[in-house]
Amino acid sequence: MLMTHHPVGGYDVATEYDPTDISETVPDDIRKHGLETLERLLPATENAEIVDEWVGIRSSTPDQNPVVGWTSLKGFSIAAFSTSGIQLSPATGKVIAAQLVDNDPTSYYDGLSITRFKEYDDWR
Repeated sequence: MLMTHHPVGGYDVATEYDPTDISETVPDDIRKHGLETLERLLPATENAEIVDEWVGIRSSTPDQNPVVGWTSLKGFSIAAFSTSGIQLSPATGKVIAAQLVDNDPTSYYDGLSITRFKEYDDWR
């Protein structure tokens, strides 16, 4: 499984992780940095108790851009993001609607299609 890891202060691209090897607790240095940032931005949270935490990994494409649009399965489209889904959702809806309703690949097709990766060229 191709996964990415976002350490504090950096981004390692295309690091492979086995999801079963990922710790279920937030590393102390990341927790400390997050709490210090939160307290600086919102002083009322100083001495707040952590009641729950969640750890996860996220996948990413080799070029770190989303995959949006047609697949080889008629009527089925992809909309896959790392962390930018909320920001890109209006544009994604417009692209997918143009493809499904108007059969228009849009001018964004080459940059968003999964076919930009040679392993998926037969999806056109």
